[in-house]
Amino acid sequence: MFPNSRYCFTLLLALWLSACGSFPVQEMSDARQAINAARTVDIKGKSNQLFLDAYNLLKSAEFALENGDYEKARALAVTARQKAMASRKKAINNNGTK
Repeated sequence: MFPNSRYCFTLLLALWLSACGSFPVQEMSDARQAINAARTVDIKGKSNQLFLDAYNLLKSAEFALENGDYEKARALAVTARQKAMASRKKAINNNGTK
């Protein structure tokens, strides 16, 4: 009976840990890098609404992360990255550079 109890405990522990969600390290890093890339292409990027949206989403993701809401932080960081990439593309098209 002991091996089954140990197996059940290990299985339950694994399920519980997977349900908690993992720290969104990669998503946060990707969002920060995309925002920095958008900023370097467009010095006036702060007037670009897409850039401002991306920046604000990243700040919201950081707040969610500080409060332990990893899934919300992950979702916000992914959206921030997408908006930052769109901002960068818009800046490139407006500047006529590549």
